[in-house]
Amino acid sequence: MLLSRYLLSNFLKTHLGFTLFFTAFILAIQLFNTFHLLFTLPLWLSLSYIALLLIYTLLIAAGISVFVSSSSLINTLKERRTFHILYTFGVSEKKVLKILWVGILSIAIGGAIASPFVNYQKISYLVKYMKFQFGEKILLTVPPKSFFTEEGLSFFFTSKGGNVFENVVVKVGKDLATSKKAVLYPDGTLKLEDCSIFEKEDAYITWMESKSYTLSLGGEYSYTPSEKKLLKNTFFTLTIFLFPLFAFPLFFYLLLKRAGGKFSSYMWGLLFTLIQFAVALVVKSIA
Repeated sequence: MLLSRYLLSNFLKTHLGFTLFFTAFILAIQLFNTFHLLFTLPLWLSLSYIALLLIYTLLIAAGISVFVSSSSLINTLKERRTFHILYTFGVSEKKVLKILWVGILSIAIGGAIASPFVNYQKISYLVKYMKFQFGEKILLTVPPKSFFTEEGLSFFFTSKGGNVFENVVVKVGKDLATSKKAVLYPDGTLKLEDCSIFEKEDAYITWMESKSYTLSLGGEYSYTPSEKKLLKNTFFTLTIFLFPLFAFPLFFYLLLKRAGGKFSSYMWGLLFTLIQFAVALVVKSIA
């Protein structure tokens, strides 16, 4: 009983530490790609997005931290010669394996229960809504001489002052337009001045010039989450949590026999984490 408490408490503490580390790392990457959104959206929507992303990231980080946290704990037990002490009391490696496997099982059960409810597709749906609903505000944050591309919209300009853009190239759907100046209005309409418009109809392209031309960047929001994608993401998360249950015995004995130090132990942990992630991607692709 004391041994079980000792091993499980140390394993779960180590796992929590690595989970928080991976959460911070993954969250930083995710927010970097959507950071511009947070400065243009209402506070409640930004907080909703961050909260949902944080919950999902915590879930995935908990799944991929299993092997690394296990390698850290097993290496610590080896360095402290804990296994030799346990042998003298008649405790085998198999007993230690069973106790740690119970800890992994508890994490897997929690992750499997949460997987259908915490889904990346839901985050993607929220991002698409935010970009659609506040597209005109986001456009104002785009730096000059850089391409802004979202679904159905591409935008380029050389300079701007407020909501006025100079030397603009804009593509909405199949239509392409260029102009010397464009004005973006709060209702999401973009008025081009001294412009050329190229429209594609089947195999033909028509070209016309105009003093002014108005494009609507808005419209009705009709995006519907894909049930297939929801299912694929659920299977991905389930595999992340279930894979360690089957692979941990092999990992445990390889670490005992092959790992010669802390660096080697972490490398084995990272290797199995990469395999875990690869298997999850394969399951997702065929689901």
